Amino acid sequence: MHFDSSPAIRLLRAASAPWVAAFLHAQFKRPVAVTRTHTELLVALRSFQESVHTSCPHVLTDRAEHYLNEWSSPDRCWLRRALETDCEEAVYQLTSASEEVLRFLEQSQQRELGFIGTESRLRLIVDSLRQVVVGASDDSDMRVSDLKLQKAAIEQQIRAIEQGEDASRFSDTRIREQFGMSVSLLSELQRDFRAVEERFRQITATVQQQLMAAGESRGGILEQALDAEDSLREDDQGVSFYEFFRLIQSADRQSQLRELIRSLEQLEQLADQQDGLQTVRQMLPVLLTEAARVTETERRLSATIRRLLDPGNQKQGQRISQVLQEIKTLAAGQAQNPPTDRVSLSVDDSVRVYSPVGRRFWSPPMTFETIDLTSAGTDSLPGGEGLAEFSRLSRIDFRRIRSNVEEAVSERGMITLDELLELHPPTTGVMEVLGYMQLASEGPHLIDGGLPEDVVIPGAMEQTGMLVVRIPRVVFVSEEMAIS
Repeated sequence: MHFDSSPAIRLLRAASAPWVAAFLHAQFKRPVAVTRTHTELLVALRSFQESVHTSCPHVLTDRAEHYLNEWSSPDRCWLRRALETDCEEAVYQLTSASEEVLRFLEQSQQRELGFIGTESRLRLIVDSLRQVVVGASDDSDMRVSDLKLQKAAIEQQIRAIEQGEDASRFSDTRIREQFGMSVSLLSELQRDFRAVEERFRQITATVQQQLMAAGESRGGILEQALDAEDSLREDDQGVSFYEFFRLIQSADRQSQLRELIRSLEQLEQLADQQDGLQTVRQMLPVLLTEAARVTETERRLSATIRRLLDPGNQKQGQRISQVLQEIKTLAAGQAQNPPTDRVSLSVDDSVRVYSPVGRRFWSPPMTFETIDLTSAGTDSLPGGEGLAEFSRLSRIDFRRIRSNVEEAVSERGMITLDELLELHPPTTGVMEVLGYMQLASEGPHLIDGGLPEDVVIPGAMEQTGMLVVRIPRVVFVSEEMAIS
């Protein structure tokens, strides 16, 4: 039954599994992204299909919209599609099944470490088991004895360092081993949030379905809703999550993590571990984002309970149903002779109402970084020559290049910057290319640094008559295509 119903196994068995897994990994894991908008995934999938079809023309031959709908359907459950309050279009995120598949593939390829760190794993296991035994004991003598042993070991290390006899520095192998194990645990923690979030969402959805059903009393639904909220906080997943939430929200702990990351970046032994260092750099913002999504699910459950406790909410719902019925009656009466004038509805949304409990996460105030300029060199150009060189830079005609973009996307729907420069060769050199990239960053367009392109700029250099620059892949799309 599990092999027949598991979305993860269904993905591994799919004929297009290598390409689906590669696309999901590129969009959500490199770099780490909790969510992607519909436009971002749509344009990225079209570009991915173009690159795949150069060597495998028989793979992913349908439209990109079809695959996004299929992967987020209940039959696949590889992506979760939802509407967020702060976004005008649908957003996607990986499901726990997709996380399991990507975790399996990464572990099978041993990308993060390349060898099995048996010593560090054994130390971690022994220390964890010791903490379990001591922490679960009611024997105060045992706990005091354990603390004294730790104190004696620390004092012995202090004396050895003060006397210059310390030889307990980690070897290069152990440094890389423990760093790789920490990165692996961090990646697993980020993936486990999908399961925690889905658990919270299932409980919330069950309460909301009972609320909409008319077969049970409000008191019974309220009782189940309160029990569900208690279960979020009292079961093992809930207790562990809220302890994690308390730790990650601590300003002191965040400051310690940032300082720890800066220290790791200075270690020579980790100079070749750039993927792992990038994962560690993204740790704090990613974990805060994940925590925010889980707590948002709990706030939806709290909102459901508040609606149950509000007696006026039921009257408001009855009034809305009555107005809708009146609209249906009027529409049925004019079905044979519909009005010729345009029927429209205007909503006054000038007043923004916010819940007082919908607080944002606290963030430390901005601080200025001190930069040492004592070793800075002087400009090779004299002041006057430097200003003259700056004044000779070409002016960017944003009106003209914006017109070029609008004309191209209105005819084609979407066009790459490389294709656009072929239609309208730049007349002011590389500055014009920068202008196009500035326009791309301001609209519903896509800039993908993972797919660089070489662009030839004629007349940009007097010696060769041309200049070849490498830029990120830029795709201009029309507003209609972005919305769809």
